[in-house]
Amino acid sequence: MTRNTIALGAIAALTGAANADTLTETASITSDGQMFVFEFDMVGMAAGEGTLTIDALGDYSIVPPSSEVLSWDVDGIASGEGFAAEAFMGEVDLFQNLVSQSWSISAGDMASITADGMVTITLINDGTVGANNPGEDYITATLSYPVPAPSAMALLGLGGLAAARRRR
Repeated sequence: MTRNTIALGAIAALTGAANADTLTETASITSDGQMFVFEFDMVGMAAGEGTLTIDALGDYSIVPPSSEVLSWDVDGIASGEGFAAEAFMGEVDLFQNLVSQSWSISAGDMASITADGMVTITLINDGTVGANNPGEDYITATLSYPVPAPSAMALLGLGGLAAARRRR
């Protein structure tokens, strides 16, 4: 490890913890479409692991094997399927259930997802998820992740300039 690498690490440690960035979007579940594409631009670069949380009210089934499911994808890098039995909140019925589930996205995947400053979250309800309660049923995607604190970025930039100057 070089002296400059140690110095940059010390600067980062002194500037404190990262801030959090939260991207969130909500759409109504309708009979016209069961695919939701939420696009965010000018997002901060991730500095660690992220959490995708999906909250929904709709025709999701808890009966295994459930055909009324949702699949999710973040920038073609992280994906999954939900909902687990633990996601169902309150009394469960056949036509409208409140669900909430979170998935972790690794720090490496979050770095790739945010590298270009844009994030696309795609949610697809299986065709059997009905729009039984138009105007009430909804789906919300929230992606939360740490971003470097502005002071850390400034100090790291200054440290990088100092390191470059010493090399000359």
